[in-house]
Amino acid sequence: MDIVFNVNPLGLEGLAASLTSLVRNCSRSENIAFWILSSDLSDLDKKSITTLLETEHFKGSTEFVDFDAKKIFGHLRSLHGDWTSYGRLLIPDIVKSERALYLDADLVIELDVLRLEHFDFKGNLIGAVHGSEIKHTLDRAFLTQRLNLSEDTDYFNAGVLLLNLQKWRTERVEDEWNAHLPEEFNVPWRASTVKPENSNSAILHYVGSPKPWDWCGAYIHRGYKTWNSYTPAFWKKRYGKMNSDKIQRTWKIRRSLIKGFKHKATTS
Repeated sequence: MDIVFNVNPLGLEGLAASLTSLVRNCSRSENIAFWILSSDLSDLDKKSITTLLETEHFKGSTEFVDFDAKKIFGHLRSLHGDWTSYGRLLIPDIVKSERALYLDADLVIELDVLRLEHFDFKGNLIGAVHGSEIKHTLDRAFLTQRLNLSEDTDYFNAGVLLLNLQKWRTERVEDEWNAHLPEEFNVPWRASTVKPENSNSAILHYVGSPKPWDWCGAYIHRGYKTWNSYTPAFWKKRYGKMNSDKIQRTWKIRRSLIKGFKHKATTS
């Protein structure tokens, strides 16, 4: 089974828990082929990923694919000045299999992903966990006013996507999806909430900000212990240090941090 991560240096701190939890909960890791779409990762970063997988006795294969996110996708709307997230659009041209599972780097995967090896797309392009309708999302204005989508259009979180690559390449469709993955394949976990119920065998998605690995995440995020249990000491030592990118991120999410501190103070 082909599994794709799309990572830049700022996303590395959360990646270890995603990889470690996936491998530990996979019944046959030899059936997994990892594809790491690399936006500005160094050779040392790639070596760290390889070392991590070796430590976890991963038996599958790993392929790194470098791409220049800004050069390719700079004409599109950025996320806080970053275009890395668009890298997932390259998957059909890179992975030549009939299907691939795309995963964000802020997940804890406490189920066997091989359950999706034979998922029935029913002729659809993408499988995702249904979230809500556009009218209930933070992006409502952009999606309805700029993209002219109806408020009643289904909306899904793109952190876990099962892609029907055969259909994608054959029909070159970019905006069609209907296949619903089981809810346990993308369970949101926000900083202020306890571990979601019935999530002991699920993909836990650290949505919003702060993440457990952000500044003071150990104090604010109630999912820190779970993330920490899947992140080895060498990884935290290498990627847990404060640097210019993390300082910039801390400033950008300062309102979420303040909100987190206030919530922690009132519930302690």
